[in-house]
Amino acid sequence: MATKNVELGLQLILPTLVRIMAESLLYGNLNEPEFPFEAIRPYLTWLPSYLDARITSCEDELETFINTILVFGRARTATLQGQFWWTALREFINRLNASLKLAGGSAFKHHKMELALRGRSMFVTCANNRRFLRKKDLTHRDVGCVLDFFAPGNNGSLPGLGVHFVETTSMWVIMSEKVLVETLNDPAIRDEFESFNKRREALYNSTMEKLGLRYRFKCLIVSDTYLESASVSEIMLTPQPPSKIWWDNKCLLVNGYPNTRSNTFLSCRFAFCDYDTLFEMYWPVLQIMFGFLMKYCVDSFWLTSEETGVEFWRAVQLLCRTVRVECKRQRCKEDIEAFCEHVKREVASLKNQADSPVKTPYLGKSRPFVPDRFKNRPFRLQRLWVKFQMNLSSTKETVRFLCSPTSPLMRAVPEYPALGDQPALSQHVSRRQ
Repeated sequence: MATKNVELGLQLILPTLVRIMAESLLYGNLNEPEFPFEAIRPYLTWLPSYLDARITSCEDELETFINTILVFGRARTATLQGQFWWTALREFINRLNASLKLAGGSAFKHHKMELALRGRSMFVTCANNRRFLRKKDLTHRDVGCVLDFFAPGNNGSLPGLGVHFVETTSMWVIMSEKVLVETLNDPAIRDEFESFNKRREALYNSTMEKLGLRYRFKCLIVSDTYLESASVSEIMLTPQPPSKIWWDNKCLLVNGYPNTRSNTFLSCRFAFCDYDTLFEMYWPVLQIMFGFLMKYCVDSFWLTSEETGVEFWRAVQLLCRTVRVECKRQRCKEDIEAFCEHVKREVASLKNQADSPVKTPYLGKSRPFVPDRFKNRPFRLQRLWVKFQMNLSSTKETVRFLCSPTSPLMRAVPEYPALGDQPALSQHVSRRQ
């Protein structure tokens, strides 16, 4: 169902577009070389299995590789990542660049990828993308521009809307942007805001489809997250299920994220529903799962004793996966009631274990679910080699820019607060950009 909706959206938004790229669809620039989807696809047969092998944890690895693919297909100008990704992404883009060479023609010349170091972070971008800002001292507005934000520079604590792009097979957010409410006071700007997000969603989905990959996306606009979470909690207590429109806009929040709570570990690891869930049919089951996770997936139960140690959370994860799969199946009323009773028993058992008055101290690993790539510190020789690679890459970028300077392509953006002109990237930033 979700795939059909994506295809319909593409037909409505991309009826006459020849070049499915950010430059043409988001910025109206038809002068950039077209990305050779048809020519390169035969040389990307390795890509699906490569991604499956490296995305072992959606929370920690999905957004990095998926955003890199979107940059490769020219659906994004750049993605911002931490420098600890240097080795893995350098290997990845080298393979992608090799595929561009095999595609022949001018594919490699126009669409070669590179890593551009900035502060303690780095951008993944196309070496010849004229929209990417080559200067070193980027402001928050500059960073937002190269990340294709609608309202770059909309930082600070003023009320805003969260724009989240969700990968629908994993139910994980791969990119987020904040847009201040006051920015959208002008009806014309608000209309452009809605159109810009629809075009981004269609562009991302079309790019993955043309590359033969299974990943699909949905754009969600979330107002104040605390108020949204409170509203979702109220709906989840009602005996009657909500409308289809409400579900499509809120089912990510039903899974418990994004939110403003600092004491929760809810993430796509515990996603128990998605856009294809038959929520009206399985409403009691979803209510049980929502109530359980909201109460127990918090600091006070997370790896605080053997009773709520690794095996406990693996059991919770398995239950969430089971519910997510089973709640997509058409069943008779009796079978649904039987499944609901099964979930009740499983949840009751987990609750009794978590609430046990006698607790055994937890002696296991502190980060058992984090991939090894984030735990193991490289040897000193490896670190020196990576440092050399980084310095060489940065020098090459500087020399290339000095030898052939070009004026960057800039889009007229909405007004932004003074905070947007402050320097960015002096410290490590969030990976989800």
